[in-house]
Amino acid sequence: MDTTILPRIKSWCASQERNVQETEQKILNLGAEPDDIPHMIEHLKEEGFLNPERYATLFAGSKFRMKQWGKVKIRYELEKKGIHETEINTALEGIEQAEYLRTISNLIEQEAGRNNAEKILQKLCTKGFEEEIVREIIDHFGI
Repeated sequence: MDTTILPRIKSWCASQERNVQETEQKILNLGAEPDDIPHMIEHLKEEGFLNPERYATLFAGSKFRMKQWGKVKIRYELEKKGIHETEINTALEGIEQAEYLRTISNLIEQEAGRNNAEKILQKLCTKGFEEEIVREIIDHFGI
């Protein structure tokens, strides 16, 4: 095992939250032997440099607040990154339901003057919000 790779990976992981998939790829790109990767990943997890639940929670929260993604899209993106179902569920539970519904309402209000109900529904579903919830709030507004 190349002893110069692990300190570099630790530093890379310390700069921001990383997921296992991208870390494995980075380790390979640094020239590690494929057989060494599982040992390095386990070491990084043991020392707290990698934590899939923490990554998922931060990812979900930031995508919801910054990009106003819905839970469907967040779930899909986390699945693509190889995050396990239990960690995804925990991350999505971290999004407060009241804030989630408020965000949907605000997005609907922003679109109400420009689009009809079906266009609004389509736009919000594309952002990953659940169709049933969006329809219910649109109906509440009487659009």
